[in-house]
Amino acid sequence: EGAKLDYLNPGKMERWRRVGRLENQRLTWILPEILRGEYLGWSDKPTMLRARSGEWWIGTGGGLYRFPPIKDFADLKSAKPLGIYQLKNEAPTMVYRLYEDSRGDLWVSVARATGSALAKWDHETDTLHDMDRKNGLPSVTENLPTAFQEDANGDMWVGFNRGEVARVRSGQFKFFAVSDGIVGRINDLYLDRKGHLWIGTFAGGIFRTDNPSSEQPTFVNYTTRQGLSSNFGSAFVEDLFGRIYVGTAHGLDRLDLTTNQVKHFTTADGLASGLIHASFRAADGQLWFGASQGISHFFPDTNEGSSAPPPILLTGLRVDGISRQVAANGDSELSLSELAP
Repeated sequence: EGAKLDYLNPGKMERWRRVGRLENQRLTWILPEILRGEYLGWSDKPTMLRARSGEWWIGTGGGLYRFPPIKDFADLKSAKPLGIYQLKNEAPTMVYRLYEDSRGDLWVSVARATGSALAKWDHETDTLHDMDRKNGLPSVTENLPTAFQEDANGDMWVGFNRGEVARVRSGQFKFFAVSDGIVGRINDLYLDRKGHLWIGTFAGGIFRTDNPSSEQPTFVNYTTRQGLSSNFGSAFVEDLFGRIYVGTAHGLDRLDLTTNQVKHFTTADGLASGLIHASFRAADGQLWFGASQGISHFFPDTNEGSSAPPPILLTGLRVDGISRQVAANGDSELSLSELAP
């Protein structure tokens, strides 16, 4: 209803991660039987995805599982893995985040007791490669990869725990650090429909570059000085009107780049409480936000996408210092008798 967000409580959560399907306002949870009882890790980032091929990938605390396409969602429960992938290391491969690029390869952030790693699954060879210290990538043992995003040029961007972002072009890594304007751990990367790359950080606000394919991209910074509710930014999504939504430490902010206005959404608007870790736009334009304590969905009002000014509500009137009667909930217009000079 209008700008109201609806909150869906997933109810009592079991200790393991699961895949959920929403149907008729009811959530059904499934996990392949082979993973039941397994440790699925501690990540707050996406560790499950459905690939373009229809295959399902699930990252766990002990490896990366690949499942075949299924005809019905319920079939995932009994599905047998096509493969289980580990990096060659004495420590189990705990998956922190997954991302599929346009070529069908998988980018995998790995967190292990012996240190973090960046891996890539090659769909042509069906192998998981450790990318550490290759093609310009230094050791990331103490610098966890935290975010992935492919840009419009087909280059891959990777964000790291120490506040760096790297662009991978023709297989070579190039880093952009604090000296290029980026501050704080990278929480999220997002590409909007105009090809602009958005970067959410832990404490430095959010950044946007309109030229991610440039040899030396320039970054614009948004913080509380520009109207954000906090300098924490994560889980970007764009609505059908080109407005950008970003999760903050105080709820959800919406940036309208045509008016430079920022609108804040909180639990008072129906938003589920807790930090927002994931967001998604459905084919019908509806927006979904996954928070630590629930799921919210929001259908932006078409009127909000226009450039028409908002209506004015009159809540008080005084003439010569004397208050005149106004409705308790305000009036859109008031009629006055002729006033003396």
